[in-house]
Amino acid sequence: MQLYFDFSGYSDMAIGLASIFGFHFGKNFDEPYTSHSISEFWRRWHISLGAWFRDYVYIPLGGNRVDTKRHIMNLLVVWLLTGIWHGNTLGFIWGLYHGFFVIGEKYFFHDLHQRIKPGLQVALTNIIVFIGWIFFFSPTISDAFGLTGRLLGIHASGFISRQTIYYLLGNGLIVIAGILCCMPVIINGYKKIFMMNKKRMIFHLIFQVILLIICIAYMIGSTYSSFLYFAF
Repeated sequence: MQLYFDFSGYSDMAIGLASIFGFHFGKNFDEPYTSHSISEFWRRWHISLGAWFRDYVYIPLGGNRVDTKRHIMNLLVVWLLTGIWHGNTLGFIWGLYHGFFVIGEKYFFHDLHQRIKPGLQVALTNIIVFIGWIFFFSPTISDAFGLTGRLLGIHASGFISRQTIYYLLGNGLIVIAGILCCMPVIINGYKKIFMMNKKRMIFHLIFQVILLIICIAYMIGSTYSSFLYFAF
């Protein structure tokens, strides 16, 4: 959630600032954590990056208008370059990790995936994505597997520690709000309440101002935190 809101929020600010000067940029994130597959996730996450690799790497290599072996190779090349592009130590592993599931969905377990209920598809997709984020952030392989083990409870302190409980109690409401804001229910509900009726637009404006003040208060009250995605 931290990575999503950090990068998606930055993209929204870039889109808004650009529109002030008359430039119109497309949406860069489209509720990616509601995706039913890894392929769909990458159509919703960092859309501008996916479009760039599609137009300048995937299509020049032949795209999907080639035989199966060549198509798999094209996908592997794209995902390897996607991982290396991020520049972190395990980026190439993270890229190939996603490439494996994209290729698998297309050629190896497509029928199995289709038989899974939609809600479970979303849950499984997010589990795969979240495990991938561990390798995205970890400096070494041992760190990545160590963190994965702690998340699964394979650790001396067990599945949950006192420190975990402390942070969950202190930030539980923010976590719940974050989960809800990853889903379309909040946006759709907000639009129905405020945006569909011109008379209610004043309440929309008041709410936005209040939200801005709260965000500024949180930033002033917290310690310095740089743009998370800047490291990649």
